[in-house]
Amino acid sequence: MYEDPTNNLGEGTAILDCVLRQSQDLAFATDAAGHCLAFRLAAPAQCVRLSALDQLLLACFNPESAIPVRQALREVARQFSRFHESTDDWAVAAVARLVEEGALVPVAAQNGPYTREMVHYYVRHRPVPPDVCNKIVAEGQVVNSTTVLDVGCGPGAIALRLADFSAHVIGIDINQDFRTCC
Repeated sequence: MYEDPTNNLGEGTAILDCVLRQSQDLAFATDAAGHCLAFRLAAPAQCVRLSALDQLLLACFNPESAIPVRQALREVARQFSRFHESTDDWAVAAVARLVEEGALVPVAAQNGPYTREMVHYYVRHRPVPPDVCNKIVAEGQVVNSTTVLDVGCGPGAIALRLADFSAHVIGIDINQDFRTCC
């Protein structure tokens, strides 16, 4: 039976509150004995031997997007449902060690992958053609009373155009800079 492994850990465990992604500087190899090794491209001589549990934890984190540590540990527990209490402390320690070794890197929890400069470029050079919004209105049968939710709205170009057709348009985005420019 699935048990949330983060329930047994104190709320003071700071690593659980981090949002991490796998380092984009991380590469993997196998040694002659078949052990999985991880190393940073910037320092290939500093290899780290990964246990099966290390590999499992790293697989929960993507180099392109970040997730909260609590969510990663829950995913491990859900998939394998053999997360014993003794493993809980190990998992937190393993995540902390992988952060210290540079395999996992902290990400600002509120901002997503876009930098402020990228947001300004996006706004200037990626206009949404009116036909896109017209197609959404037609296919979605959007009228003044329709509630529209634009998830990942970016700078809000589509949401703002749809507001011409509906009085109930909501745009959400993880990136603070996108939300500010809306």
